[in-house]
Amino acid sequence: LLVNTVHASIVFDCHRDVLEKALPLIKETLNDVAAELNDKFGIHLNVPVTVEISYGPTWGDTTKWKG
Repeated sequence: LLVNTVHASIVFDCHRDVLEKALPLIKETLNDVAAELNDKFGIHLNVPVTVEISYGPTWGDTTKWKG
């Protein structure tokens, strides 16, 4: 569940039972954003879109995902 966006961060709420399946899907989807914007709307981004994922019960207690 996409919960919120804060500046350049997107917050998802995901049950820990599906976390291992959700993280790769989220990363793949976000990595494809630039291509989707270009294909669907003709918007070309002049900056690279990089995705870093951290997860945890709170923003103050996160672990960087190495997937």
